[in-house]
Amino acid sequence: MIKLILKNLLTIFFYPLKFIIPKGSIIILSTSSPYLYSGNTRYLHEYLLKNIKGDIFWHTESGVIKKYFIDEGINYISTSKPFHYVWILLRAKIVINDGDAYINSFSIIDNKFTVKINTGHGSNAKFALYNFKNIISVKEQISRLQKFDCINLASPCLINSFVELYAVARKRVVSYGYPRCDQFFDRKLIDKRYLKKNLAKSFDNNIDANTRIIMYTPTWRPYQYNLPILDLPNFHSLKFNDWLEKNNYYFFYTVHSGNKPKVYLENSSRIQYIDKDKFPLFDINSLMMESDILLNDYSATTTDYSILNKAQLFCMPDYDYYWGHKNMKFMKDNESEQLLMNYKKSIPGAEVKDYKSLINKLAYIIDNYDAYLYEYKNETNNILLKYYDTTKTNACLTFKKFIEKSLTR
Repeated sequence: MIKLILKNLLTIFFYPLKFIIPKGSIIILSTSSPYLYSGNTRYLHEYLLKNIKGDIFWHTESGVIKKYFIDEGINYISTSKPFHYVWILLRAKIVINDGDAYINSFSIIDNKFTVKINTGHGSNAKFALYNFKNIISVKEQISRLQKFDCINLASPCLINSFVELYAVARKRVVSYGYPRCDQFFDRKLIDKRYLKKNLAKSFDNNIDANTRIIMYTPTWRPYQYNLPILDLPNFHSLKFNDWLEKNNYYFFYTVHSGNKPKVYLENSSRIQYIDKDKFPLFDINSLMMESDILLNDYSATTTDYSILNKAQLFCMPDYDYYWGHKNMKFMKDNESEQLLMNYKKSIPGAEVKDYKSLINKLAYIIDNYDAYLYEYKNETNNILLKYYDTTKTNACLTFKKFIEKSLTR
């Protein structure tokens, strides 16, 4: 109660100041969690540090990330330095986030002089809002997005549906591509990262150029759940680890920070859970370039992986429950609604329904990689046609130009 009263008093105190204090050439970037350094805003942040004039700050509350920034000589703001934190907020001209809300302590950023930019988070058929008890509602998500001055989508095909779903003005929506995906159009870089596998080696130095890597990226659910692979009939973690070791595979998996599973797959010699709380600097986009196969469900990583044109499998034991859940609200565009109803037909890879099919499909891909890609070539092309404009190969530069104009506005 005391904290709430104090917060309300400070909000009242700062109300006139956020209009009176002039804005500088200050740009603040952040991601969906102040304890992570990831996503589109990370890549845009690193690009802007080298390519734009201005005072650039990243918002973080992570001790690990702070140390990294201090070592690299990078500016950041944190509530651990409250006076500096508030002063930078009051003078910010540009605020950028890749989630559904920007940094906005005491409602300081809610003023007409600060430009609020949303880079976008992910792009695929699962384009939805959700109600989650005690966390967030559909109404809250819509309200948050409506506060942005500029909202970026990865494909112009999504704009009409997005405008209807979020009830935002069409003029606020752009399609610049994703900063994190710019690198996926550089084939030499991809090949170099794949051979070196530096990120994977940081978890196990036994990994070499001949090691195959499987990524598993299950997305959030608006309900409590186990790690979905554990719900595959007859799944055996010890047998799976033995199979991975026999075939020189490593299995890395992440979970969505929005709603984590109740039960995880335990780490073993060939299975590694990448806990973002422990590894806040982890970059999933780099691991994508080092990997061979993506095991997915409804995550937008399927679109990013389609740009890389790598093999995908799908593990969806809760398929009917997920798509039919009462807390989900999907966009109403007829074409998109039809696609959602036929999600299994649109995925660029096979669905594994039990442990045996998982092992069999992985074994098949090992021996028939190019043939497997060709088998799902049409689905891969359709994913990109609808959910990522592959002509947008330099999103960072496009954002830079928009930001430069906004700084002089």
